[in-house]
Amino acid sequence: MELRDIAQMYQLCSQVMLIGMTDDLLPKIYQLPAFMHLDRRSSDDWKADHYALFGMTIYPFETEFLSEDGVLGGRVTDSVVRVYYEAGYRPDESEPVDHMGNQLGLMALLCDEEADARKDDVIQAILHTTQLQRRFLDKHLLCWLPALVIDTPGRDDRFVDEHPDVAVARFRPTVVVQREAAYLIRTLYLGPLIPRAALVALRNRVLPVL
Repeated sequence: MELRDIAQMYQLCSQVMLIGMTDDLLPKIYQLPAFMHLDRRSSDDWKADHYALFGMTIYPFETEFLSEDGVLGGRVTDSVVRVYYEAGYRPDESEPVDHMGNQLGLMALLCDEEADARKDDVIQAILHTTQLQRRFLDKHLLCWLPALVIDTPGRDDRFVDEHPDVAVARFRPTVVVQREAAYLIRTLYLGPLIPRAALVALRNRVLPVL
């Protein structure tokens, strides 16, 4: 996907998370390659699902998943605000700053700015936007988005219906690790299959990977 397409995808997802599906957003969502597989349903159906999921079941806030006490306005929120300030991003004030919609909005802005920088070949701006994206994904968005997806009800219903003899259990990831620590933990799981030396070579990008 082109950067502009990625930025548009982030922006549309941000709007859906913040305000729900609307008649204006729905055709734009269906036009994106990433969402062409979605069932063609009315915006009213999507609105009902959005309210049932994010209004009554799951709370899409980073602090809900990563904060020790789950209280907004603490260490996690402060860290998110610092990245917003550095990026010059103004979150939607209708929701807390660590809301998924606001975080996706930041990614939309950074992808758009990266596209502009690459078009004008401004190296410093390219580095700035890509570093902010990487940092925000590593330190924030990707640290809790998988847990939110796992907590989403109904995602395993079809499998359960088709395999009544199989017991399905869910668990929420509870450990967030730094890149180096993640590499060391990975060796515990892959050790019997892949030599540690191969993992070192892969991490240092000297081992070719298809």
